[in-house]
Amino acid sequence: MDSSLLNEHIVLQLPFGLVLLDEFKMEQWHNQHVFMHLQLDPQLPLEKKSYRELFSAVEGLYKVIHKQTSTNFKPFRIFASRTEAGKYLNIWGKPMLGGILVITSDVTELKQLEHKNLEAMVEGQEVERMRLARELHDGLGPLMSAIQLKVDQSISPPSPGEPDKASELKDLIHTVSKEIRAVSHALIPGSLLDFGLSPALKSLCERMEQPGLEITYYAPKSVPRLEQAKELGIYRIAQELLHNALKHARANHIHMQLSSDGGNLTLSVEDDGTGMSNLDPADSGIGLRNVRNRTRSLEGTFVLESQPGKGVLALVEIPVI
Repeated sequence: MDSSLLNEHIVLQLPFGLVLLDEFKMEQWHNQHVFMHLQLDPQLPLEKKSYRELFSAVEGLYKVIHKQTSTNFKPFRIFASRTEAGKYLNIWGKPMLGGILVITSDVTELKQLEHKNLEAMVEGQEVERMRLARELHDGLGPLMSAIQLKVDQSISPPSPGEPDKASELKDLIHTVSKEIRAVSHALIPGSLLDFGLSPALKSLCERMEQPGLEITYYAPKSVPRLEQAKELGIYRIAQELLHNALKHARANHIHMQLSSDGGNLTLSVEDDGTGMSNLDPADSGIGLRNVRNRTRSLEGTFVLESQPGKGVLALVEIPVI
């Protein structure tokens, strides 16, 4: 058998959906698994269908392809994207031959098996966070206040010319108390419980700004309140994405945005940093793995877009109805 025919036969039998789009985002080539993954009628030919027709039933994929430009196709990765029929797909996009190759993998069974385990794991993490926060707030907090009071009562003012050790000690105690409050707040964000997700995210961005790094936040005025567990899950995802950008991106600016279309809540975090070539959280450290796991536990979609030197866009979409 001719080697090119053999290669084509092998590719056609792969357990992945493969679609090659040209520079105009029109379909040029596909294999048979595409029909099952994208919910297309196998009796209809795919040739020259647009990305609008191909990907309209796949959550997240249409939006990502729509933003791609013919002069600068970017690699992307979408995790557990939900189709209209309830399938879950992992999706890769790779620039190729002047267009882009879209690869789909059906992970529905894995998603169903993982969901209960992830839900239990995330719930366990939050219970432990709350326990630690209560210990800090109710135990160490009052203890530090008592120490401050004892110091104020027992140390006499310094003699002229002597260093003010009492003042130094008070400053140190104040710093420790402040750190305890900050850790307690990170474990259980009071602004989230009291005022809701959007004010809490705005406060988070303000607290995490650093010299030389601007963090901006935008959300419409009317972001609907969600059940507490879902708001807390989205808040933790935002924390991880910001921390990951601070640690690895070497960015000058990070922009976070929260929006809602009634059916889904979308969180995006974009930086102008060094970018990344590996878009698989399994190979990218604990932070992105946590984002993937938390998104899955909320039955959402997690998208990463990046290339070296061009920053990172992380997009999380969570169903709210």
